[in-house]
Amino acid sequence: MTEYAKADIEQAVKHCEDKRQYMDCKFKKYRKMWEDKRDDRMLFCNIFDKLREAVDAMESVHNNTIWVAFNRLYHEDMDRMDDIVYRFTKGPCKDAE
Repeated sequence: MTEYAKADIEQAVKHCEDKRQYMDCKFKKYRKMWEDKRDDRMLFCNIFDKLREAVDAMESVHNNTIWVAFNRLYHEDMDRMDDIVYRFTKGPCKDAE
């Protein structure tokens, strides 16, 4: 394996760790609170779980085109979860300080 390939793998793993950490800081408490709800909060939980699984799978992807598509979906889903949190809490989601 070349040094460039090793660097790409390390960068992908770090990028995924950062995304997981950000998701957990921002949304994990809502995921736990809403896991038994049967309205849009259930949709929130499903999006969170799907996105978390996708982030885990991206650690082994080293194709920039796939990363671009993933990042677009990631941000759309994060925005959707923000909207659901706002609707049910009447306030913006607080980012980790």
